[in-house]
Amino acid sequence: MRIIATLALVSFLSLTAAEPAVATKPAGPGIAFPAEYACTMSMTKDGTAMTIKMFRGKGGLTRMETKAEGQEVIIIVKPEQKQMHMLMVGMKMAMTQPLSDTAGPMKDPTTDPAATWKKVGAETINKIACDKYEYTSKSGNGVAWIDGTRNVLIRVQGGGKSETADFSDYTIGAQKADLFEVPAGYQSMGAPGGMPGGK
Repeated sequence: MRIIATLALVSFLSLTAAEPAVATKPAGPGIAFPAEYACTMSMTKDGTAMTIKMFRGKGGLTRMETKAEGQEVIIIVKPEQKQMHMLMVGMKMAMTQPLSDTAGPMKDPTTDPAATWKKVGAETINKIACDKYEYTSKSGNGVAWIDGTRNVLIRVQGGGKSETADFSDYTIGAQKADLFEVPAGYQSMGAPGGMPGGK
């Protein structure tokens, strides 16, 4: 089923939050990325497009909201607990599974304190003046375009250009704690086949 493939992609994308972002440790020359923010991520991987509303909280807490075949899906990642929740909102179902340390596609390089960065130029992306960097992180090599005024990602490209993520509509600042908790009234479910943790 297409919905399983889509949910699997969302699940792998959640691995971008496997390590907390650290605002006080520059990931590149003069770059101190915000620790807490909300934004919209438009992701394309191997021709599949997806729009995700993303919230990043303290300690790398991450919430991703998207739709799969008309179904609202929410992913909550808790790196410190090494735990991930997938919520099927319409059915009030919640799947909880261990968070793998293995990097997924398009792992956010700003969450890797060991990543190395090299500034290679400047370009305008989505009408925003950006510094262009090549990076090497635990998940591989890629290119990132960063808004140096706000120190936020505007575009990340990896996987030999087969994976691109654009970031927009930033709101920088503290996020509500309840965004990163499973709401009351959700029933637990097992991981379906074709997904990490499924059979």
